[in-house]
This record gives sequence, structure tokens and C-alpha cells, in this order.
Amino acid sequence: MEPVSLTAAAIATLVATKAFEKTGEKLSDSVWNLVSGFLTALRKKDPATAQAIEQVAQQPTLADQQPATHGTATLVTTVE
Repeated sequence: MEPVSLTAAAIATLVATKAFEKTGEKLSDSVWNLVSGFLTALRKKDPATAQAIEQVAQQPTLADQQPATHGTATLVTTVE
């Protein structure tokens, strides 16, 4: 490959990488906003379940240690 082609390929790779990073950041922000809104609404309707979800987010082992109150199946059923 010619040096010009290699340089163009490197630049294209850098541009694509930056574009994907920016898309990932926007997606992360959107998901975080949705989760935050969901938890805010849930706190008003069912504060205990919202608190349990927040606790499991901080300590994932709680889901296995206390499945009756913090297990994934229990929390999903409660939210539904």
C-alpha cells in the first residue's frame, strides 16, 4: 500500500472511532435519563421496590443473598 493510502486509512479509522465514541456517549446518556426517570416515578409509587433496585445496583450480590426481597425475578414481578 502507498503511504498516502495508509495515511487516509488511519485518518478514516480515527474519525470512525471518534464517531462511535460519541454515539456511545449519547446512548449512555439517553439510557441513564430513562433509568433515572423510571426510578423517580417508582419512588413515588413504590419506594421500597425503588430502594431495593438501587441497593442491588450498588451491591449486586444482594440479588443472590436475599432473593425474596432483592432477587431479579422478585423485583421484575413487583415492577410489572
